[in-house]
Amino acid sequence: MNIVIGYGNDLRGEDGFGLAVIDYLLQKNLKNTKLVKTFQLTPELTLELEHHKQIIFVDSALGSPHYSVATPLKQEHQGYSHHISPHTLISMLNKLYNSYPKYLIYSILTDAFDTIQDEIAYKNSIKIVGDQIIKSVI
Repeated sequence: MNIVIGYGNDLRGEDGFGLAVIDYLLQKNLKNTKLVKTFQLTPELTLELEHHKQIIFVDSALGSPHYSVATPLKQEHQGYSHHISPHTLISMLNKLYNSYPKYLIYSILTDAFDTIQDEIAYKNSIKIVGDQIIKSVI
């Protein structure tokens, strides 16, 4: 089974991108795919992720050009703290549960976490990422 985790804060404009993508996917009635919305990634999520074959993370990230979709290529060690990365969760799955799922990360680049600067471009990005995820889970 697949799991898609959208995370962020929908009260902070573009910071809620991951949650908006989950809302888009909820309308698509995907089979064999669990959709999860959360404020942030936490170590406890490993219990939810342990038995999934594919994990897809969706969020917003600081960067430009605005509304570009990117996958983080560089991982900096963040430790096991209040704010952890998808890579840290995957590492925890590997080490704690000997689980090695396939995973994808979709991040929209933005510099506006408190507002949505261009509603049309933002909604288009939601559709683009949502449709890519649909192709990944079918």
